Amino acid sequence: PASSRALELDKILRERQSALTDFVKKISHDALKSQNKKSRLSAKIGEDAYRLIIGLGIIFIVVALITTILITRNIAGSIRKLKIATKRVAKGEFEDLPQVKSYDELGELSVHFSEMAKRLKQLEQILVDMSPLTRMPGNIAIENTLRKRLDDGELLAFCHFDLDNFKVF
Repeated sequence: PASSRALELDKILRERQSALTDFVKKISHDALKSQNKKSRLSAKIGEDAYRLIIGLGIIFIVVALITTILITRNIAGSIRKLKIATKRVAKGEFEDLPQVKSYDELGELSVHFSEMAKRLKQLEQILVDMSPLTRMPGNIAIENTLRKRLDDGELLAFCHFDLDNFKVF
């Protein structure tokens, strides 16, 4: 009787041990399956992130190239206009100079260049009307100065001498 009871308990113990082993195997199998599923999901997320980074990188490179080309073209165009203006001023053409219409240093340079051209034109007019003998202003400069002062209503005194045979001296 005691040995049959021991055999019976041994059998129950083996069945429960077998059930417990099966249960642990099932949990281990489910955990491995879940881990594989998460690994595949993680790999897919990594691949998607990689593709996104590559795509954004390409987009940023294209945008940078386009921006660089536009900026370079703008600067080159402004420099070309200033070069044309410089050549025209060098030839003595002071009117209708090409203007750089930008709000950067080249635009500011263009404005100052135009002002310089106006001043050069004034100086050239004075030089053309200057007496080669005395290097003093000639009749046109004197008349322009008088006309401006009279138009502005300024008080002035004027005396004009014309000396005969001045060249001898």
